[in-house]
Amino acid sequence: MDLFLREFQDKNKAELLWLRAVYECVGGLAGPGVSCPTEHSVGELALGVIRALQQTVGSSSNTLPLSYRPISVSELVRRQHVPCCSHLTWSSGQYREWATEAEQLQTGDAALARDNLLLIGYVTDRENEMLACDGIMRVKDKNASVHCKMITPSPVWLNQFMLFPSWSFIPHMTSLPNQGTKGHLEISGSPIPLVFHVSTPSPQGTCTHLMGVGEAARYLQQRQRYRGVRLQVCGNVAAVCPQLEISGKRFFFFCLREGDSSVPIMVPDSGHVCWEPCLYVGDHVCVSGLRVCTLRAWENRRVLCVTPESHLQSHQEPQDTKSPGMETCVQLERRTGPHSTEEHLHTHSTVRRRTSKIVNYKGILTRVLDAEWGLFELDGKVGLCVAYQPLQERAFEFRPGAQIEVHNAHFLYRPSSHAPAALLCMCLRSSLRIVAFSCVQSQPVAGPCPATPLLRILLQNHLGISQYLWLCHCVTVLKEKLCPRWVRLEHITAVAGRMLNCLPSPRPHGWGCRRDIYREMLQEPHNCPLSQYSESAPQVKLLSLEQLCLWMESESWSLLSLPSLLPPSAPHLTRADLNPLLSWSVVSQTAWSLPTPLVVIGMLEVCAKTGCLQLRDQTGSVDLVAVERRAGSYRAISNTALLRCLVCVQRFTLVMERLLHTDFPSWTHLDQDHITHRHCRVYIQLCMDDLQVLSPWNATISFRGALQQEAVEACNCGPDTDGRGGDGGSRDRKSMGGNSPDEGDREQPKASTTTGGCRQDKKQRTRQQEGGVPIPAKKPRKAEHWSNVGGKEDLIVEAVGQGQDHSCPRPQRSQETVQQTSEVAGPSTCLSVVFYLQSKDGLTFQNVHTAAAQPGQSLCFFMSVLMLGDVQQWEQNPRNSMLEPRESAGGTMEQVDMHFVGRSICWFPLLQPGCVYRMVAPHTENPTVLHGTQVSMKHGIMVHGTPSLVIQPQWRFYTLPSSPELTMLLQEKQPKGPAVLSVTEVLYSSTVPDLVSFKGLIAQRMHLQDNGKTMGLYKKQGLNALCVNVRLTVQDLASPGQWIHVYLDLSQRPYVPGLIPGAEVVFSAFQRVVSRVCNAVMSNVQLSCELMCFLCRPGPPGPPPPAVLLGNWAQGGAQQCIVARVRIHVVLLLSLQLRWTCTLCGSIFKQDSCTRNSGCSSHTAVFQAEAKAVVEDGSGEAQVWFPSHLIVALLALGAAEWEGLQRSVRVRGHIRVHQGRNAVDAGDLDDPLLQYLSCLCVCAAVCRPLSLSCQLKQNAMHMQDGTIQLKRFQRGDREFVTRVPPPLQLTCTALSEWEPSETQPS
Repeated sequence: MDLFLREFQDKNKAELLWLRAVYECVGGLAGPGVSCPTEHSVGELALGVIRALQQTVGSSSNTLPLSYRPISVSELVRRQHVPCCSHLTWSSGQYREWATEAEQLQTGDAALARDNLLLIGYVTDRENEMLACDGIMRVKDKNASVHCKMITPSPVWLNQFMLFPSWSFIPHMTSLPNQGTKGHLEISGSPIPLVFHVSTPSPQGTCTHLMGVGEAARYLQQRQRYRGVRLQVCGNVAAVCPQLEISGKRFFFFCLREGDSSVPIMVPDSGHVCWEPCLYVGDHVCVSGLRVCTLRAWENRRVLCVTPESHLQSHQEPQDTKSPGMETCVQLERRTGPHSTEEHLHTHSTVRRRTSKIVNYKGILTRVLDAEWGLFELDGKVGLCVAYQPLQERAFEFRPGAQIEVHNAHFLYRPSSHAPAALLCMCLRSSLRIVAFSCVQSQPVAGPCPATPLLRILLQNHLGISQYLWLCHCVTVLKEKLCPRWVRLEHITAVAGRMLNCLPSPRPHGWGCRRDIYREMLQEPHNCPLSQYSESAPQVKLLSLEQLCLWMESESWSLLSLPSLLPPSAPHLTRADLNPLLSWSVVSQTAWSLPTPLVVIGMLEVCAKTGCLQLRDQTGSVDLVAVERRAGSYRAISNTALLRCLVCVQRFTLVMERLLHTDFPSWTHLDQDHITHRHCRVYIQLCMDDLQVLSPWNATISFRGALQQEAVEACNCGPDTDGRGGDGGSRDRKSMGGNSPDEGDREQPKASTTTGGCRQDKKQRTRQQEGGVPIPAKKPRKAEHWSNVGGKEDLIVEAVGQGQDHSCPRPQRSQETVQQTSEVAGPSTCLSVVFYLQSKDGLTFQNVHTAAAQPGQSLCFFMSVLMLGDVQQWEQNPRNSMLEPRESAGGTMEQVDMHFVGRSICWFPLLQPGCVYRMVAPHTENPTVLHGTQVSMKHGIMVHGTPSLVIQPQWRFYTLPSSPELTMLLQEKQPKGPAVLSVTEVLYSSTVPDLVSFKGLIAQRMHLQDNGKTMGLYKKQGLNALCVNVRLTVQDLASPGQWIHVYLDLSQRPYVPGLIPGAEVVFSAFQRVVSRVCNAVMSNVQLSCELMCFLCRPGPPGPPPPAVLLGNWAQGGAQQCIVARVRIHVVLLLSLQLRWTCTLCGSIFKQDSCTRNSGCSSHTAVFQAEAKAVVEDGSGEAQVWFPSHLIVALLALGAAEWEGLQRSVRVRGHIRVHQGRNAVDAGDLDDPLLQYLSCLCVCAAVCRPLSLSCQLKQNAMHMQDGTIQLKRFQRGDREFVTRVPPPLQLTCTALSEWEPSETQPS
């Protein structure tokens, strides 16, 4: 140091102190023990700093910048915690002007703070001298190193001691707290070497003269090769490819162009990969020491390869090249016009395909859309996608506010609706260069890495740009739907990848073409996956459940058309007949038939408030009606292994039920607002075989988690005072934990019963709330693949209602429950019993006096089971494993009634008659808790009946998989399952009990007039005015002509979804009654239950009724068919009645007032008519009733004649004509209207051939038993007596003309 200070003897004390600081700072670079190799002393380097300062300041005087403090790299990294900048040549005014301009350009961010620091360091391209070059430039000293980016780097700066006059330091905290603060340097000005030093390796081989690109290209095409020849090539840089790493070796390519000739040059891992940031498109460079090599991966073509003795000389003077000029945002907007894009369009398989254009672009990075996915925004309008150019893990930070240049990028116009209209995409031939660093304190964002899950999916599936942008949109939607409640944030991309595998790809071999990286980088003309693009993203729409429900409700009301809900007889209906037809309607549509098919992802759960199967996400929930396919037929879902699975649903049916309470006087008032209440019930229908399971481990939580849950409940054994409690919410949030399936079985913590133990469990549960659920499999599986999985975690069912309602009351704990908890011997000890489900009652609101029920009416159900063995004790939960012999050995087949109250009703949609289940009581060793007990009355009196068992909320049910042992057990025990009849058997069997179970197809649904009752489910929703009496018309599956009416009373039971026309349903325990007209009908009771067997799917209407002859129809009776088509000839009209009816009371309406004596105030009437005709077809005759809307066609009247007839009848109110076969009973022959109608009944215009669609009259169905009657006929003077069947009593539903020349039905 003394020798150094002697050079500055004329300096004052302050300057000497400053020089001493410079020397100490340089000593950290060249002192003993420093890793930076140098042949110069510290004094020489310190003198170099002074010379560099004088060169930078440009002053002839020896004035030193005393305001700038020398600082080393290690001190900068250690002490600088805020972004800062240092510019040696700037004045204070220049900095203020620069800061003001920067803050105006990037609003919301402050400009970089200025610090007067003098940075000195050593530039290198490797972490230490023992490692190979990794292409990342660093500035280092003895103790630290920091990555740096330079505006105009040069390879001659490597391994040099430098003074940095203009730089910025951007610190950022690392993920590990013990590593302190790190950051990166942004070198905006050219550094100045302290001692210029260039290492010149000895040349090897023979160097040729300087070649142009054209001469080098011709040399590569020669067959004759000269070993040891090294080429020197000079040309303009046309493309710089990104640095890649394959099999642990780094390399990159760049191309030189001259005229129409181009030469690819490969830079392998030979110490020169640091050239990549030094090469710019358009620069004129000279490269020496090149050899010729053959690239096998590129069809054995020859390229030039850099050797260790190669050198790069760059001249920053762009020459004329054929690369496109630099584009701006305004120029790109002109390209997005309608005329400029049409020239690139052509049709390919009905998919619009476009050709991208190679452009160079310069702009400012204004926003980071998502750095992990490689999506950015330039100039506020242009998008930038770098996902197709995988960047290695290096110091490549994107900071908003930086000015960048993109070369050889693909310009795409509207590739997707989820991206900006103008999008620049970078392929393996594109390059990006920062021309000006950001001036604001924006945080750095690392570029995408190939290890990113989304980019890995992009490379593995060869996605196009449209598919990739759609996948990015799906990840965003899935984050909102599932994170962090059910899926961890780091696993959401894996869920999106599995969802992508569920969707059908647009091409037979995958989503896109395989990428050939060498062709993409080197071949000309350039071709890559971005050259051709189309809007062929998966043509599906991913909606959250909240969006789905809102869309379905909006769609249901937008499609509402009141006239379309009414039959053709609507103009003749009174208010009492009209409004019930409008009270209920349904709209169903398959999701895959929409213009944009829908895809839904959610958790499969059961709502413990309504007992309905649901699909949930964080935004909401939607009810689910599901069936499963077994042995070629459909039945209600019974597989409990699918609970809490994360599933993807593509094939499902959207069902929207509209419930209206209307008061329309007549059909002419439909355009007025007479709707007093409206409600829309939306749900989806599907088959469980169509589910794609994305995460099967989500179906259960760990056994350890269930133990902790119950340990907390044991500590807080008292019920909550407000009736809410934390059970519903805490268990809901606890399911977010992602315990390992094996970990739950290995660790066996004991249940805590102390206050401290409870607090510890609560803390552990709180930590689990922040977690997610692991994603185990790479590809999704069908639902049936997981049906026999031995659950790795214990089932838990959420007690959450519609949406995210966490207010489910916590069940009160009885003394028996507390005793069970206190008897816990170990976390893995549990009891189980196997039973056969014989029958199940429906969900009803009843006053149940149990500890789990709330005061008042509670939703509950009961089922009768047959125990197949004794209670077994297990060390670990057996779940849905195969049946073991000891479970069915010994014991008698005891019948037990199980009571489900409170949260235990969540098992209702999964427990089906005829199935075998295993019931498990976790961490319990007292076998008596699973034994049924007799009902105790007062004074110790026991009721001798079937033992009963109240199901506790913590008990679990598992569907046993099919196995030979289970089949042999059922054959040995021979349990009696429920007897399910057909509709025909219910109608005509003489041995049918009062309560029967039958199966049929719903043909029609109608809501009847209310009687003051309200639906129990909607009492708290203000929907008391909705109708609760429902009439279903159920057809026989084998004989569609047979049907029966089923009446439902929903006042004391929840609303049952899925009971719509077209659905196959098993009606269990319905009461068979006989109506006043001797017809059999069915009505529900407290025990009744509806089980969905086959879902209604929208489709074309069913086949028309069969064509029959009247004689055959009469002989076959009602058991043959109820609805048929006949071709007949009208003999005469027996009666004709025309009347005007008051729409309010149904009385006769005369002139403009009602004739009711009590004084009806209605001023609205409808015209009604009815006719009874005798018809025959040669094989028999029948009496047919024609309703009002068919009278005008039957009488063959024109519109004017029909209106005149109505006006004439309105004067007198009503008129009736009755005729016999041979005589007319006209009453008053002087009445011209009566005479006209009497003649009309027997005229040839009415008595003509017709084709009718008829059905048997309900009050005459019981009379069609095939009895024979004696009838007298007279022809002339002779009289005949013969036996004939009674005439059919039919009601006409449709009428059309028929010519007798047409073929008769056989």
